[in-house]
Amino acid sequence: MVSDDHQPVSAPVFNDPDRFVAVVDADGVVLSANDAAADAATTPAAALQGRRLWGLPWANPTATRHEVQRAVRAAANDEYASFDAAFETQRTPAASGRDAEPSVQWAFRVQPVPNDDRLVVQGDVRREREQLAEELRASEELHRVTLNNMTDTVLVTDDDGTFTYVCPNAHYIFGYTAEEIRAFGTIDELLGCDPVGGDSLSRNGVVTNVECTATDANGDQHTLLVNVREVSIQGGTRLYSCRDVTTRKQREDALAQLQETSRDLLYAGTATEAATRVVDDGTAALPAGGIAVYRFDRHENRLYPVAAADNLAAAVEDAGELRLDDRSPVGTAFVADRVVDSGAEGEWDAGVAAGLAEWTALPIGDHGVVLAGTDRGRSDDALGAVGIEIARLLAATLEAALDRLDREAELRERDQRLQAQNRRLSEINQVNEIIREVDGALVDADSRADIETAVCERLTAGDRFAFAWVGDATAHNDHVTPRAWAGDASSYLDEAALSPTASGVSEPAVRTAADRSVTLVPNVADRRRDADWPAAALAHGFNSVLSVPLVSDDVLFGTVTVYDTAPNAFSETVRAVFAELGQTVGAAISSAQRKAALDGDTTVVVTYAVRDQSWLLGRLAADFDCQLTVESEVAGSTGDTRVVVSVDGADPDAVVAGATALVDVISGDVVQATGDSGVVSLSLRTGLRSRALAAQGVTRRQLTATPESGTLVAAAPDAATARAADSLLADAFASVDVTARRRQQSSADDAQGPSLTERQVEVAQVAYHSGFFDPSHAVSGAVVAETLGISNTAFYDHVNRIESKVFDAVFDDPGCSWVE
Repeated sequence: MVSDDHQPVSAPVFNDPDRFVAVVDADGVVLSANDAAADAATTPAAALQGRRLWGLPWANPTATRHEVQRAVRAAANDEYASFDAAFETQRTPAASGRDAEPSVQWAFRVQPVPNDDRLVVQGDVRREREQLAEELRASEELHRVTLNNMTDTVLVTDDDGTFTYVCPNAHYIFGYTAEEIRAFGTIDELLGCDPVGGDSLSRNGVVTNVECTATDANGDQHTLLVNVREVSIQGGTRLYSCRDVTTRKQREDALAQLQETSRDLLYAGTATEAATRVVDDGTAALPAGGIAVYRFDRHENRLYPVAAADNLAAAVEDAGELRLDDRSPVGTAFVADRVVDSGAEGEWDAGVAAGLAEWTALPIGDHGVVLAGTDRGRSDDALGAVGIEIARLLAATLEAALDRLDREAELRERDQRLQAQNRRLSEINQVNEIIREVDGALVDADSRADIETAVCERLTAGDRFAFAWVGDATAHNDHVTPRAWAGDASSYLDEAALSPTASGVSEPAVRTAADRSVTLVPNVADRRRDADWPAAALAHGFNSVLSVPLVSDDVLFGTVTVYDTAPNAFSETVRAVFAELGQTVGAAISSAQRKAALDGDTTVVVTYAVRDQSWLLGRLAADFDCQLTVESEVAGSTGDTRVVVSVDGADPDAVVAGATALVDVISGDVVQATGDSGVVSLSLRTGLRSRALAAQGVTRRQLTATPESGTLVAAAPDAATARAADSLLADAFASVDVTARRRQQSSADDAQGPSLTERQVEVAQVAYHSGFFDPSHAVSGAVVAETLGISNTAFYDHVNRIESKVFDAVFDDPGCSWVE
């Protein structure tokens, strides 16, 4: 014991063997300590002197240090202070693996000494009963706070299931107070079943993770995970801990449903099918709500519903299609590409939102919007966090499925384009081969018959087409006459009607001849009841037909018609190439006929009566009550046509004045005038068909117009060319009648004269008809040059060249019959 003569405490107190007594200064330094203090700290009393009170070997140095310092400071300020502590040296040995716990707790008091700077520290060992009682109170408070604030519910029953204890927080799950739960009587009445069941509890003493479904005070169902343990507490033998796993269960069910949905969407073939699957599965996963899917129509810039759950159908149907400028959550979510929730952005009182209590609109890329919501008629109208989470997952799954469908559609379209391109290339190769062979045959053919035969043979060679034939149609009779054919079904031409039918569905060749356009019958069977020819075609195995006109310079030379055994055998490419082939063959026939006209020794002379109020010469003859005869027709250098016309019975000046007032006449001049007759020169925007006739090998011999009608006399090398002329004139005039047709031997008068250019012919004709070559020279070269619109020098240069060619022809062929 360490002491001095001026101890602030009495000797009996200081020497108490059961009390810790120490005197410290205001800084907490130990000045003296008794033996009880030395024993408690297991440190000699002399060693304690000079140490600070908080530096003793306390069991919890950090916490105790702060408590001791607080108490010393308070006592130094003339306040009484206390603290509880234990010494490190007074520990009870503990089990292996755990720290030893202090076995002795001390209650210390620190008090100031009156009129002195010293402080007295006294400590007494706390009695075990008090310590246990305090620990029990602390433990009880801890458990009470824990039970009141945890979400799990603890229930205790006896062996019969009657409640002996109900946790105060039972309302968290069940919505009932503890008294209301006790009113249920037994656990199975509350949970709807007894989770124990069987003898597993008696055998194992515990039953874990039993899933039950209970209904709360609001009628909502909760999924509970229940653990049961045998106990013995105040008459209770079974302790039930109930955990609400409704949200987790919903997530688990939603995940399972989502996996099934994702698997099903892998086999969805259309966007509507995918949307319907998401709506059905979403309705099953959202018991408090439903799903509706809107697709975006990029052609109309509208969002339209493709599928909706039953509880959302009324609201969706009332809203109808949504424009992008509508104030609706669906349109806003799509345009802004973000999630729009109810209540997040003010009031939505229009569109689909007006019929829903709670909703969330989720964009699905460029495809549209998924709307999840609850209708206003439900009491449990909240989607909840889980519902919104499920809706987001379904929207993401649907977007992925629609992306897949778009990619697959794009791949299919690309594959179809490639296949179509390959088919077109194959068709083009086949058609080009036919065209090359036909072109080669046209080059080798010497006559129209050879051309027509070669075309039919090339079209049917190598099983290209089943049958092909070339027909000829006249202008006055729509009947088509076969001229050449190839294939194994020539008897079809005897069975089919090759004239117009009353039903209007004529044989394709007849329609082509009448319309001068391509005629396609993709499937003959579709026309089997419309006319007689389809039956004949089907009898010979023909299922598709293509007929094209043979045309050159607006002249129809006939038709070429091909038949195939397959329906839809003629693609657009084939039709276009065959149309060009018709023009090529028509040009070859025209060329062959011109050559025949030059080489032939016979001529077909045809006289036509023309009646047409819009015909230029006919109008002038009627207006001036005269006869007009075309002497020459030459194409001008600027695209116009120079026509020299003789006038009989009218003043030439009046005729020129009347002609130039017409739109078709560019200009006019009087070449020669003698009273009521003369010669005029007219420049026309369009010719009088002489060049078109010449292109077919037909020569215009006479063209006269009177007030009543007109007369045209033309010479053709053969009957076929004459029929071509018939067709050409029938298209040129409103009414053309053949008044005479005769064949005559070509005479010396038909022989060709000097080889003059068109301009030289024009100069010679105007000079001749104006009287320039008359011996009297009544008309000078200046007058003729003015009429022609050229200079004197140019006129005389043309005359010199013309005379030179005429003399060459005379002296190089002295025996020519056209020289008198």
